[in-house]
Amino acid sequence: MGWFDDKIHEVFYEVGVKVHKFRLYFLLLSFAILTFCSFGFLWFTEQTTNDPQYVFSPANAPWRYERAVLTEHWPLDEEKFWPGKSYDLHGYVDVIASGKVHPDFGRPNILNIRYLDEVARINDYIVHNLTVPVDINGKHYDFASDIINTQVNITYPIGWRGTEPIYFGALVGAPNLVDDDGHFDFATAIRLTYNTREGKVDEYGIEWRRKLAKWLTDKENPVSELLEFGVNHNMTLPEGLQDVADTLAPKFVGTCAILFTFSFLVSVVLRRHSAGQVMIDWVRSKPIVAAAGLMTPVMATVTSFGLILWCGCLYNAIVNVSPFLILCIGIDDLFIMSAEWHRTNPKDSAEKRIGHTLSEAANDQHALLFRKAVDPEKTNSKLKLWLLSGSVNRQVVRKRVSKKVTPVEEEGSEKKSKLGEMVAKLEHTLEQHDEDPGHNAEETLGDHWSVHFAEEYAGCLNIKEGLDPKLLVRESFYLSKFYEIIDETFWREGLQMQVVVNNPPDLFNPDTRKGFDEMMADFEGTQYTMNPNATMIWLRAYETHLETEVHELNIQKPNSSEDWYRRCRDWLIVAGGRRLWQMDMVWANTSFEETPKITAFRFQLGLRNYRTPTDHTHSCKLMRAIAEKHSKFNVTTFHEYYPFADQYLELTPSLFQNMFMDLGTILLVSMVMIPEWRCAVAIVLSIASINVGVLGFMSFWGVNLDSVSIITVIMCIGFAVDLSAHIAYAFSQSYGNSHTRAVAALETLGWPVFLGASSTVLGILLLTLVDSYIVQIFFKTVFLVINFSILHGLIFLPILLMKFVSGVRTRDGEEDNKKNALEMEAQVAA
Repeated sequence: MGWFDDKIHEVFYEVGVKVHKFRLYFLLLSFAILTFCSFGFLWFTEQTTNDPQYVFSPANAPWRYERAVLTEHWPLDEEKFWPGKSYDLHGYVDVIASGKVHPDFGRPNILNIRYLDEVARINDYIVHNLTVPVDINGKHYDFASDIINTQVNITYPIGWRGTEPIYFGALVGAPNLVDDDGHFDFATAIRLTYNTREGKVDEYGIEWRRKLAKWLTDKENPVSELLEFGVNHNMTLPEGLQDVADTLAPKFVGTCAILFTFSFLVSVVLRRHSAGQVMIDWVRSKPIVAAAGLMTPVMATVTSFGLILWCGCLYNAIVNVSPFLILCIGIDDLFIMSAEWHRTNPKDSAEKRIGHTLSEAANDQHALLFRKAVDPEKTNSKLKLWLLSGSVNRQVVRKRVSKKVTPVEEEGSEKKSKLGEMVAKLEHTLEQHDEDPGHNAEETLGDHWSVHFAEEYAGCLNIKEGLDPKLLVRESFYLSKFYEIIDETFWREGLQMQVVVNNPPDLFNPDTRKGFDEMMADFEGTQYTMNPNATMIWLRAYETHLETEVHELNIQKPNSSEDWYRRCRDWLIVAGGRRLWQMDMVWANTSFEETPKITAFRFQLGLRNYRTPTDHTHSCKLMRAIAEKHSKFNVTTFHEYYPFADQYLELTPSLFQNMFMDLGTILLVSMVMIPEWRCAVAIVLSIASINVGVLGFMSFWGVNLDSVSIITVIMCIGFAVDLSAHIAYAFSQSYGNSHTRAVAALETLGWPVFLGASSTVLGILLLTLVDSYIVQIFFKTVFLVINFSILHGLIFLPILLMKFVSGVRTRDGEEDNKKNALEMEAQVAA
């Protein structure tokens, strides 16, 4: 592929020449594109999505179909609302009241009369005093909810209001049961639900829910000295995500300032003048180039976001971390381009130097003032030496060279840096290695790397999956308190999930009924479901009614399927909990005279051990597997956390799919762009090792495998490829044996590559100040990728290339193996 490489050089050389020739037009074109794309921000508000389910789950996730089944059979209707039957987060506020934690005894008993009275006081204020002003047609109203207080028989997990069952599992947190009937004498939390109307008054409902959340979670003026509250409603999580995004804006400004300062400092060239003074060389220093290097990714970010909005894509606050990565990685090319610029001949025109710079990746003007720099040999003013002096054309320098110093030595002394000295020492060591074949330093390093790889692999096996919903917001945001309390209580036991039987069997027929009972036993016998006494199902209530008729009224049980369903329909008319059970059943009949038939019904399972993302994932898979096992009943399961579980289920397959696609693409592109195929393979091996290392150490650093970390890893692969590709390409273009070529590659690009990596780490340091798990995941993942990339690019990859690429590359482009080269040297010596 050497001819292709030569052609690429020619093309980019011509591009550089054209860019210089029409530089003003290209500059104006860039700003024109930026301006045009920026108009996309006009649609920013209307194209912003606050739906976490849309953001955190795949478009074809199964939960969308499962919820659609519920919506089809039981569309949400505020006139037929019943607590515990809702499967959507809209329209209500979930409040968990719990006593404040005692430092020695933990949370107090919420059933203590002091705490119950306090809960009653807060509830009474919410119902009667917490209002939202509404002006309609010039009239003023106060929007508030109503609540009914009725005496109930409280037992756990199901209590009774007369003959009507009430599921207390989701209302009382972590109870201490004292008998088999479900009575309890201790609990740590009480759950209150306030339902608001939607439709035409939805905007006022949202405002009321926000006002309630703000009032209950006010830290400066707490509503109670005894209680603390966790509050959740349909806009809480979106507001929490936006809260995270809002904290990033000032950090982005700080990141820009840090990167500009860093770029400015590394662009400054110091030079020792003849008088022995070390001053800034204002010709070779390029601070404006540093500023331009920073502006480039900033402009690219604005242009990209605007263009995406132009295309109709939706925005969510979670993507606000991406500009940090774009900025930090985008500025890396500044150091590569600057290094290539400094390698060009200063005697050439700027046009030609730009051409050479672009083909591989001054002349006397002051870098800031755009005027001829002062010759340091022609002034004694320290002020001019510091602010105005700079290098003059090297042709002039050569005329002034002392006879005791050769031009090559003078030029070399100007160019030599600490990195150059280090590389020279490395080259000397490698030459000694050639002379001493028995030296085993590389084998020792290889053994060390094997141990290192084994540690990384062990970390990969232990990595955890999933993004816990409680970690989506900042610790200081009020939703975190809700997740803290619910984690201690209802996530351990008490939540409910919906199960829909879309093709019910004949429940009177013993044969088909047996299959249904087996399915119920499977659902109720898992580690994630509570005992059968926590299942809310109309069937058992109806059969209890039939047993009661036999023993108390001497009415025999139905003797046919038709009679069984007819008496079931009649039972609903007089049954305790009539409204409750009717909401779970779908009848095919349109008139009372028709033979009754149930076309679908649902029931609710009590859940336990539902705390971590792993629990959500395993429970979701298990429930769906049971439903699939009994597919003849066409069973659908659903829980509000299914959207997150579906995200978790897609994580590992998506990660490996993307990684293998990335490696294949990298190999293909490297084979085309790098004229030596072994270098291309070395790049792929290096990237694969980086991926394993990052994933392994993620587990050691407490970073889960979730959507944020996976997206960050995949995005950062671009930086890893960029870094490794520069080193490998420089190696392929160098001459000599493999050791000499590795040294040349490091001497040429080692320092700019290191600067690029350093700038990225510096740019994300401010993210450590944000108390958000998402942002911390982003920082840790980028930090790991950058450090593993620099480790591989400057150590592992050169060693791999020295091992993998044999032979000697000569100036004429031919390669001879080392044996032939030694034979030729011997013939010449003879």
